[in-house]
Amino acid sequence: MARVRFARFAPTTLVISTIAVVSAMGLALHALVGGLISDVEDGRYQQMDAIVQAGLREAEDHALARAELIADLPRIQALVAAQDRAGLLAETQAMFAVQRDKYGVEQVIFHVPPGIALLRLHAPDKFGEQSKQPLILDVYASHVARHSVEIARSGPDLFAAVPVNGVDGKMIGSVEVGVNPGTVLDDIKRGYGLELGLYIEEEPLHRLATGIDPAVFDPQRRIGKHIQLHATDRALLTQLVDSSQLASATVPVRYTAMAAGVPYGVMLTPVPDSTGQIIGVLAAAQDFSSSRAAASRSKVWQVLVALFAIVLLSGLIIIVLRGGLLAPLRAISGRFDALARGDTARPGDDGPLCDELAALARHHERLRAEAEARSAPRGDA
Repeated sequence: MARVRFARFAPTTLVISTIAVVSAMGLALHALVGGLISDVEDGRYQQMDAIVQAGLREAEDHALARAELIADLPRIQALVAAQDRAGLLAETQAMFAVQRDKYGVEQVIFHVPPGIALLRLHAPDKFGEQSKQPLILDVYASHVARHSVEIARSGPDLFAAVPVNGVDGKMIGSVEVGVNPGTVLDDIKRGYGLELGLYIEEEPLHRLATGIDPAVFDPQRRIGKHIQLHATDRALLTQLVDSSQLASATVPVRYTAMAAGVPYGVMLTPVPDSTGQIIGVLAAAQDFSSSRAAASRSKVWQVLVALFAIVLLSGLIIIVLRGGLLAPLRAISGRFDALARGDTARPGDDGPLCDELAALARHHERLRAEAEARSAPRGDA
C-alpha cells in the first residue's frame, strides 16, 4: 500500500482547494460586476435614445405649431385662395427671415391642389412643379396635418404640413414648414453633450432633392450608399461609424467603438419618411470612458482581493496544520517511539492541545506509567 505523508499532502490539498474556491468566487464576482456595468451602459443607451427622440419630436411639434399658425391667418388664406404669389411673398418673407435666423426654419412652402408648389419662401423663383414628397401627397389625400422627416426639393428637413382652408372650410392649399435637422442636432449636443450625425441615402437625395447644394455630395461626405448630411463632430463620427454599420441599421443598432483611445457608446437609429420607407440613419455617440474605467478598476480590485484571500487563507491553513496539529503530533509520536525503545522518562509539558491530541497524550502517559511500574525493582518477599 502506497504511503502518503500527511504533512505534505494535507496542506497542499487544502491550499489548492482554497485557490480553486477563491478563483471561482472571483469569476462569479467578475461576471456579476460585468453584468452591472452592462446594465449601466444599457441605461445610458436608453437615455441617449430618449434624449434624441424627445429633441426630434419637439422640433417637429414646433414646426407643426408654426405651420398651423400661418395656415390660420385670414390674410394667408385669402392669398392662397387667389394664388397670389407676389402678395404671399410680401406678406411672409419678413416672418420667414426671423424664423430662419432664430429657430432654424430652413424651408417654408405653399402648395395648392393637388400638391403644386405655389411659393417657396427660401427659393421664390422655384415654383409650379408637382410635389413628389409622400408627406404632401398624404396631406392632400387625407386633408389632415402631417409631420415627419422628408426629402424635399431643397434637401431633407423635419417637415410639418398643414391644410389651408378657405372661408367655406374646404381645403384650398397647404403650408409646409421645414426645420433644419442640423440645428436640432446642434441644440441636443449643447444641452446633453451627445455627438450626433445624420446620414441620408444618396439615391433618394439625387432623385428628390434636385435643388440641394451640390457640395453635399462631396466624396469626403460619402460613406457607402449614404451621405453625411450633418455631424456635430465630423472627424469623430468618421472614426465611429462606417458604411457596413450604416447598411446594417435597418433596425436600431448599439455598439462600442474607440476613437483617439476613448471608448464611445454608439447608437444607430433608422430614419423613415412619412410612408415608413427608411431614407437614412441617425447616429448618436457618448463617451463611455467613465463606465469602462470603473470596470477596469473593478477587475484590478477583484484580482488584488482574490490574491490577498488566497495568501491569507493558505497561511492560516499552514499555521493551523503545522502549529496546531502536525508539530504536537510529531512530539507525541516521538514519545511513543521512545517508549517502544524502553525509555520511560517523564516528558515535559505539552502545552495546550486539542481534545483529540490531549487524549492521545493521556494514553501515552498511562502506557509510560505502566511501563515504568513494570521496570521498577521489586523488594524481597
